[in-house]
Amino acid sequence: MKKYVLITIIITLIGLSACETNPSEFTINESSVGKLSKTTKISELERIYANDSIVTNDSIGLKNGTLYSSLLIYDKAGTRLLRLQPKGDSTQTIGSIRVYDPRFKTDNNIHIGSSFKDLKSIGKIDKILPALNSVSITIKGSSIFYSIDRKELPDVLKYDRAAIIEALQIPDNATVSNIMIQW
Repeated sequence: MKKYVLITIIITLIGLSACETNPSEFTINESSVGKLSKTTKISELERIYANDSIVTNDSIGLKNGTLYSSLLIYDKAGTRLLRLQPKGDSTQTIGSIRVYDPRFKTDNNIHIGSSFKDLKSIGKIDKILPALNSVSITIKGSSIFYSIDRKELPDVLKYDRAAIIEALQIPDNATVSNIMIQW
């Protein structure tokens, strides 16, 4: 009887581990975002995302690597994962990536939904750049941009588009609403 219980437990564990998502599929760092790297060619995207959906208005440019407009990547369940913008130069590689899915995490475990306090804990805030509906934040030495919605800022900063925003003015519980990386 013990033998059957042990075999059942082993089979269950194997089954569960096979169902888990590959963690590197959702890792963000300076040189890669999930399955993509700095050197990934536009023409490779259809192979890389063969089981997912790529939405673009230029399928010929996607195939031959001469795409100049952005494209969206959705997983097979229909969840929007990424928006990719080609560099628009002769390298035919990706220039910027916007992350939509909170499963994507940096090496420091920062993801969409992380708090500003979490963001401050990974390094020195380098720049805070105001935009119309958000503020973009960079960490010193990183090419990753983290955005926080203006709705999460104090009232004095929500509506003053010209205000210079300091890290001390952003509440610790404000959440990251967007992650972008530029190569």
